[in-house]
Amino acid sequence: MKESKFSEGKSAEEKEYEGKIVSRSSKQRRQSSLVLTKNIDYGRMRSIRVSEMVCVTAKGKWEIPNTLVGVLRDPVASSFLIANCESCFSDENICFWLATNELKCLHKMNGAVPPENATKIKELIENIYETYLVDDSSKWLSLPASISNPLMKNRETYDNSYTLFNKAMDKTLQCLNDDILPRFLHSKHFSELRDLYTQVNKKSLAIKIEGGEPEIVTILADVPLGTKKFEVTLEMALRDQFILDLFIEDAESRHCAESILCLRDILLYKLRFDKKHRPLEVKTRAWHIYTEYLIPMSVHEVSLPDTERQKISYLIAKPSRNIFKTVETLCHKLIAHDIWPQFVKSKKYKSIPSVLKQKAKELKKAGVKLSRHQSNKSCSIQ
Repeated sequence: MKESKFSEGKSAEEKEYEGKIVSRSSKQRRQSSLVLTKNIDYGRMRSIRVSEMVCVTAKGKWEIPNTLVGVLRDPVASSFLIANCESCFSDENICFWLATNELKCLHKMNGAVPPENATKIKELIENIYETYLVDDSSKWLSLPASISNPLMKNRETYDNSYTLFNKAMDKTLQCLNDDILPRFLHSKHFSELRDLYTQVNKKSLAIKIEGGEPEIVTILADVPLGTKKFEVTLEMALRDQFILDLFIEDAESRHCAESILCLRDILLYKLRFDKKHRPLEVKTRAWHIYTEYLIPMSVHEVSLPDTERQKISYLIAKPSRNIFKTVETLCHKLIAHDIWPQFVKSKKYKSIPSVLKQKAKELKKAGVKLSRHQSNKSCSIQ
């Protein structure tokens, strides 16, 4: 056997010693891989339902998961794993697990198909095939022929939709555990997750403003302040920070301000959303909304279905402009039908014209010029 250039000039004893080291190192890696694979409890991870997810709360300590089952049971940690996989163009395994786990959660615990979910289950199975299993699919999953061939052969004639993808899930979980998880634990995404959980536990999470303070959002230049009376609508209030302050004060006196505060912060998040020039502000504002209003037991927790909270959790590592769209809709609906009608009857509502006139004088004195339709620029509020 031809020696490498790195072996040239070395004694027989040195070569023998190095050979033992290499052999031992390779053996240790194989044993380590076998231990990782052996310790996987596939049954625990094939189906993790919403009720089984680790529920991070405002009162408890946020534990940083470092095992595969720990990451998969924590939707927030999973979102950072997904972000890490996407950055490496290798998100097909984790996305396949999410899709097949969703499929299992549509079944009953014993694997039976609820009649109300039958159509959705069939559609999801077809989507899994088209996305991960057929040739040239967008997230084609590399599987052994012993697994992929039977799946393709039984595509239209499968007997049990609950166990249909079990072998493919096991192979995916093995890949996640042996290859993807170790790389994730040494990635910048895991460091970001660890820093975030540390800040939450220390109560030190704060919004980082980038690119200057938010502008004043008001309807002062668009309303007839000179008239004796004009009607203020909810949409006007959501475009004027001074009216909204009065609205929040009144709601706080009735202990129902959380939906207004949440909606205000979501609208401001959308106004300031700019990942190119304000990436840190976007992330910290998203985290502020998530921890202040969406997690259980938070001071200003808003009512939200568990499935919707989980959906947002899976996206929180890479928040989009409309990540809180459902929350925004629910808050607006509650405000419009319940809280705003009560505010209209209050003394603070009647004081709006005088408050706006006073604010207009203060801004003029400070040299702030307001243009017409300034509030329509963002349809948002600070």
